[in-house]
Amino acid sequence: MISNFLFFAPVIMGPGAVSVLEAKAKELAIKKAILVYDKGIEAAGITEKIRKPLVAAGVTLVEYNGVVPDPTDVTIDAAAKLARDNDVDAVIGVGGGSTMDTCKGVNLLMGNPGNIADYFIKPPVFPASKIGKKLILLPTTAGTGSECTISAVITDTANKRKAATRSPSHLATLAIIDPDLSSGMPPRLTASTGMDALAHAVESITILPSRWNVISEIFAIKAIQDLVKYLPIAVHDGKNLEAREKCAIASMLAGSAFANTLVHLGHAFGHSIGARLHMPHGECCGVTLAHAIDYVADAVPEKVKLVGETMGLTF
Repeated sequence: MISNFLFFAPVIMGPGAVSVLEAKAKELAIKKAILVYDKGIEAAGITEKIRKPLVAAGVTLVEYNGVVPDPTDVTIDAAAKLARDNDVDAVIGVGGGSTMDTCKGVNLLMGNPGNIADYFIKPPVFPASKIGKKLILLPTTAGTGSECTISAVITDTANKRKAATRSPSHLATLAIIDPDLSSGMPPRLTASTGMDALAHAVESITILPSRWNVISEIFAIKAIQDLVKYLPIAVHDGKNLEAREKCAIASMLAGSAFANTLVHLGHAFGHSIGARLHMPHGECCGVTLAHAIDYVADAVPEKVKLVGETMGLTF
């Protein structure tokens, strides 16, 4: 079977990786950027860790702190207006998956007219779009892997549903994965985002054979192995840097895996539940994962067995 695998973003990772930001901003010749984050990231003092090297690099910053969970078309349009009005040449985001997807939406609108809702995928229609500006993403959670995917999930407020966009403007110019940025993440958020990463990996492996990809499977297996081992440690000891790093890399691997295969029922249910009940996405996916795998077991029994063996189960 012929299959295809794409690596979507260059990544710099490891403790202290944020230290490269000043040099990279200079290398990319960034002059003015919109810095996107939420109020919690600012309160935790994380924004300053990003702001300082950018200012040192001579970058003029326009800041948007209105990111909300399950980012909406309304907030993305507002952030994009700020970016357009200030004619920025880069979009830089620090935060969780909601921030990553907000930045992707903003960057799409930096290279294309209209509002973000104009680019929602409505199968079989995938609206065409052009590349945006430079995009730098710095995740502070280990869950979505959004820093390394070509899609974004956005709340369609008019229809009260989760919508998706897919665009070359969503490809990060650079992703910086620094576990130091997640060291203060509370236990429940650590667990929730970790379950999202686990669901990405498991659903990637158990996708229909027509979407299967050997490299995705290798990435997903490694992600599952490390999440099973290190996620409980990260939940119980948020300052354990090794556990944080392993989970962050697992999230990136799982994101790269499903970006090339897709996810399936668990995420379909999870997005629907999240859109209606406004529950954290990772919790929705965690709740639905077992039911989804039980359902697909008849179709892909060997893949479900592989997932179990990877988790350390015996049959």
